[in-house]
Amino acid sequence: MAASATLPSPSYGAFAHATDIGRPRRPGTTRHDPPSGTYLVRGSGYNIWFERDEFYFLHNPMRGDFRLTARFVFLGKGLHPRRKCGWMVRAGAAADAAHAAATVHADGLTVLQWRRDAGVAMRDPEDEIFASGRGHDQVQLERRGGRLIMRAARRGEPLAEVGAVVLPAIPDEVLAGVFVCAHHPDALEEACITNVSIERGA
Repeated sequence: MAASATLPSPSYGAFAHATDIGRPRRPGTTRHDPPSGTYLVRGSGYNIWFERDEFYFLHNPMRGDFRLTARFVFLGKGLHPRRKCGWMVRAGAAADAAHAAATVHADGLTVLQWRRDAGVAMRDPEDEIFASGRGHDQVQLERRGGRLIMRAARRGEPLAEVGAVVLPAIPDEVLAGVFVCAHHPDALEEACITNVSIERGA
C-alpha cells in the first residue's frame, strides 16, 4: 500500500490567499518570516493600468471599514523604474475588476490610482492622485464608509493624507492586500514588505 504524506500549506502570514491576477507569464512567490513579520514577495505582470491588470496579490476577503498599513522597499536594480507595489482593495479577482491601489513605484513616485468600474480604462491623470515629493516607503490604505483614503510617509516622518476616492463599483465585500507588479511581462521583481498592520473596523 502506497504511503501518503501531508505537505505543509504555504505560509502567507497575515494573508489568507496568494493569487496571480490576470495570468502573468511568470508566477509570483512569497517568503514569509514569522519572527520578524517580513514578507519577500516576487511578482511579474505587464502593468496595473488600461482595461486590465497583471500582478501578484496577497489578500484577504474583507468587509466594512478597515485600515491597512505597511512599509514597502524594492530589492535589486530591476528592469523597469515603474515597477510597483503597495496595498490594493479590489472588487474581485478578475483582471479587469474595479479597484483602488496605494502604490509605491521603484523610481520614488507614490500615487493613489483606481479603476472606477469593471473593464473601464484607467485614465491619466483623471484616475490618480500623486503624493507630494518622492521616496515614500510607508503606505496606508483605509476604507471608511464609502471612501478609500491613502496616506504615505518617508522613513521617520508621520503619515500624511495623499487623497481619497469614492468608487460605487467596489462592493462591501472586497479582496484587500499587498501586491507586486514588475511593469514588464518577462520580469519577476521582488519587494520587501514589513510592519504589516491590518485593522478591521478602523
